[in-house]
Amino acid sequence: FLWKHNAVVRKEVGFSFNSHDLRRTASTYLALLGVRAEIREAVLNHRKPGLRGVYNLNEYDWEKREALELWTDASAVAIGKHGRQLTETA
Repeated sequence: FLWKHNAVVRKEVGFSFNSHDLRRTASTYLALLGVRAEIREAVLNHRKPGLRGVYNLNEYDWEKREALELWTDASAVAIGKHGRQLTETA
């Protein structure tokens, strides 16, 4: 979906941007926030490698929720300190 709007997003943010950048940024910052690798991979919807993918059928729903709440909180703090608030109206 987002790839259809890359030109608009690039113009808005002022630099070259694509939707994969969101995945890379989320993975990097989740790692910095201490989220385990297998949970980051689950958040990104990557398949489990090797035998883990065969035997471990856990979808990590609870852990993904916690990781995304952590990411949300950290993002809100960063936006509050360094940018416009998401609640602003035009």
